[in-house]
Amino acid sequence: MVNGLFRPTPARQVAIVVLCLANPVPALAQSNSAAVVNGRVMPPTETDLTTKVSLCLAVFETECRRTSWVPVAVAHETAPLDPQELATLDLRLAAFEEDGPEAAAEEADWRNRIGLILGATTRDGHTGATIGLEYERRLSDLIGVGAVAEVTPNGREFVGAVPVFFHPVGGLGLSIGPGFSIEDGHAHFLVRFGIGWDFELHEGLSLAPTVSYDLTEGTDDAIVYGLMVSFTF
Repeated sequence: MVNGLFRPTPARQVAIVVLCLANPVPALAQSNSAAVVNGRVMPPTETDLTTKVSLCLAVFETECRRTSWVPVAVAHETAPLDPQELATLDLRLAAFEEDGPEAAAEEADWRNRIGLILGATTRDGHTGATIGLEYERRLSDLIGVGAVAEVTPNGREFVGAVPVFFHPVGGLGLSIGPGFSIEDGHAHFLVRFGIGWDFELHEGLSLAPTVSYDLTEGTDDAIVYGLMVSFTF
């Protein structure tokens, strides 16, 4: 109890904050109705930061009102949510409290990606054509795991790696993972760091310039660069 008012449990407070940051108004994206923020009607397509923050406060205030804990500073500035939005919020809060933030988050975009790599490898001042294949299994919107196999015919070199992929924003892709290279019958352990940017050409088809750096044990490091055509399904 705070100043004579009942305060939401710590778990619900954390849930409210996480849900608001992840998706300020859970039901707004599925509705064509406008929102009222600080007395102004906001169209559903308006997604500026001020709108999201204000709507986040509306979600928080509504939960506080429902638990009889009303912050005076925001009580007169935001509009309560309709019953449909409250029901959606309750379901997400329940999932958060029962199974943690992973269950409350939106479902991940599960998909597979296969890429054909055409480029070149530079090692010890020598450059050779490189072709390869890359596979990724997307675990969430942010993270994926996969495998890479490349061959440099001129240098008689084969490289394999099992990277973890990160997709922090837009088409940006980052990767890091262990691997090995085999050159003239000699195997070397390596760690590969990669970066690229996907440009969508068509649904399920993209083109990405990529650069990878192979930190290789026992021999010179290598830089692999080129273009990758990817198919997702």
